[in-house]
Amino acid sequence: IKTELDLTIPLKGSTGVVSKVLIGTDNTRLMIPSLNLEFDRIKGDFSYGSSSGINAKNVTTTLFEQPVSALIQSQLSPEKPSSQQTRIQLQGAITAKALYQWLPLPALQRVQGKATYDAEMRFGGGEAHQIRISSDLLGVAADLPRPLAKTAEQKRALEMLIRVGERQTHYLSYGELVNYALWFD
Repeated sequence: IKTELDLTIPLKGSTGVVSKVLIGTDNTRLMIPSLNLEFDRIKGDFSYGSSSGINAKNVTTTLFEQPVSALIQSQLSPEKPSSQQTRIQLQGAITAKALYQWLPLPALQRVQGKATYDAEMRFGGGEAHQIRISSDLLGVAADLPRPLAKTAEQKRALEMLIRVGERQTHYLSYGELVNYALWFD
């Protein structure tokens, strides 16, 4: 990791410390044990500023042994200038086998193949944190009871949204066939 740090520390007055950090990485690993996630071979340039948050474009990595591209953007909340919202967007692919190893749900044993996905995480800014994952499931075959079954050549929209705030909310949509929302206090 290559790092550049720029600090402005006022010796007089009420102005606070201003910081800017530039980080370049070419082959880094990030592990999140609580989620059992491992991002490997991270490559990209990241910047952090006390007034701009964290930002990064053209970041590449691997997740579940598949290539992933990422974009990180922070912005100030208009309502609260001291509050920042950060958005992380991921585009990648995952095999049914890797998904089952990560999330061992019985229904996933009946799924085969590989599909692309888009994921977005938002946090900060005084809003509920959220994770949205979507895929057209092209390339995945599901040996499920009718009408849930599908071949690898068929597209079927899958959308999942998790919001974490005062209460946790889960939404799932599988084509026009399954829609649910769960709220947890």
